[in-house]
Amino acid sequence: MRSSAQIASLCASFLFSYVVLTVASLDRFALQAVAFLFLIYVIVKARSKHTTHLFPSLTIEFFLFCSSLFLLIGHTGGIHSLFLPVMFFVLFISIFLLDTTVLFLFGLTIPVFLYAVSTAIVSMQEWSLLISFPLMLPMLLFAHVSYRNHERDTQELSHARTQELSTMLYLSTFLKPKLEHLMNLCEYPEINKENIQKQILLILEETQTLTDQNT
Repeated sequence: MRSSAQIASLCASFLFSYVVLTVASLDRFALQAVAFLFLIYVIVKARSKHTTHLFPSLTIEFFLFCSSLFLLIGHTGGIHSLFLPVMFFVLFISIFLLDTTVLFLFGLTIPVFLYAVSTAIVSMQEWSLLISFPLMLPMLLFAHVSYRNHERDTQELSHARTQELSTMLYLSTFLKPKLEHLMNLCEYPEINKENIQKQILLILEETQTLTDQNT
């Protein structure tokens, strides 16, 4: 899922949830909408290739997931919702799922949404709770970058080990037997001249193939 698609899904879910929660005739059906969206999410997830992943991996899944979450928290009290801790958990999990830009925007979207759907925010505790989301962003972004770097290093190490294994297999199962065979053929070079050339050409081709695979 590309960053542009993630951003579009995030904006769409924000606007959709805000409209539903601020229009009185729609707000009373918010919980039904949550159930419907989550049901669609489960169906889409079941049909996707990532059925073992709880969190979204496709653009439509991201929209359904965010919309369900925004509607549930917005309808059950917004900043006073009993489900608000779920938002902190999702934000933490997003470290491993979202791109850097999307993670940053998601962390800013949450307090903006909570402020937009709240009737009144007057106490310092409420403001502190809102501010806590953007204040967490530097730590979350640091953890996100660290995770990505570790993931890249792990992939590079795995690639290096694969290259080493391929080289060892090439030397032990192909090159060594071929060289031994060439030594035997060289005992009668005039008779085996054509065969020697074929063996050398085969070694060169396999060596080039291995080189191309490791670059």
